[in-house]
Amino acid sequence: RVVLSRPEDITFHANAMAQLREWIDSDRPPETNSYVLPPANSFLRRALYECIGQEYQSLVLEHSSDGSNPSSIVVFQLSDAERADREAAKLREAADRAEREVGFYRIFAALSEECRSRRLPLVLHNGITDLLFLLSHFHNPVLPEKWDDAKALVHGYFPTVYDTKFLAENSVLPVAPAGDRAFASTALVDLYGACEPAVGYPLETAPGFDRYDGGGRAHHHEAAYEAYKTGCVYHALCGRILAERIGADQQVDDQLDPVEIFGTLGDEEYAGRNRLCLGLSIYSADLAARAPSLQSPDGSSDPLVRGMTPRSTFVVSGVPAAAHMRGLHAALPRGIRPRPEILWLGDRAFLVAVRGVHGEGPLEADVTAVRATLERRFPLATIGALDEGRDKKGEVAGEDNPKREGMETEG
Repeated sequence: RVVLSRPEDITFHANAMAQLREWIDSDRPPETNSYVLPPANSFLRRALYECIGQEYQSLVLEHSSDGSNPSSIVVFQLSDAERADREAAKLREAADRAEREVGFYRIFAALSEECRSRRLPLVLHNGITDLLFLLSHFHNPVLPEKWDDAKALVHGYFPTVYDTKFLAENSVLPVAPAGDRAFASTALVDLYGACEPAVGYPLETAPGFDRYDGGGRAHHHEAAYEAYKTGCVYHALCGRILAERIGADQQVDDQLDPVEIFGTLGDEEYAGRNRLCLGLSIYSADLAARAPSLQSPDGSSDPLVRGMTPRSTFVVSGVPAAAHMRGLHAALPRGIRPRPEILWLGDRAFLVAVRGVHGEGPLEADVTAVRATLERRFPLATIGALDEGRDKKGEVAGEDNPKREGMETEG
């Protein structure tokens, strides 16, 4: 028990107990069943709690919830029925408070349940960090240490995920045979501009929610509008990929929606199911993969992107500091399509990828020609394919502070 020693504390405590005794003995209306004790610090409140609890066991003591008396104790003198009603009210208040505090988790849980029970895809654009953000807020603030464990969590909540950036970069064929990529930019705003038909996409909104009514007004960088654009881009990409891969006749029947057809595709690489871009990495995240990928030289379950293969992607390290992107492109053999991709790893190291086209490996003659050119151009450098041994994914021994020339950074 608390022992009061200071005279002023003893006086305060005695006065408070006397006031309480006077209130208990007073002739008051039945509805006046509560009394607020004088404000006190936490030490004096504890002394009052202990003393009142011992002397008046039938009373109910609560900390004041009134903002005007935050340091006070409220005393209730209740019948058994009133006590039961108050306990029930407190439980309802606690449930309401918990419901408010849960907040957006209900949306997350409902979204996951719909995706799992109805087998609906979750469509996003360049959204791997968004998925990890969701995990850290609605699963556990501490993400798993192992990347494959984090992917398994995402896959458990959302079994089917499509990334429109991945589809645009890896699944859509180039516009012309000589082209390297289908889109000059795969940022969402640029994809939306390239995919949106002249008539626009139909958009139905609930009454009173007409901000995105499809009337030609753009609201870029607002979350809801970004989601709308992502859906539009996904719809357009599904139709285009189907037309390129399966044939335009698949879409003749108006009853066959391209999104529904696209969802029936199997594990074809161009379908892009559960494949997400990994920012500036040369790898893509495969949410459904657990075993090491045949395309990964370091035992990872994540494959390479944009037609790269371990045997046709070369690491060149120890190059002269004067080397630059334009000179490297000019030195490579002409006529190779798609054009080899160059990615800087540091001031004196880079990757050169001789790429295939959507599932088809690069020509062996092109791979041999590029390697021979690199060996002639950089006779003192260390040159090797990814499958010939790496220290770890995305890094070259002795290279720090990587620069990002030639790598895409749009959203």
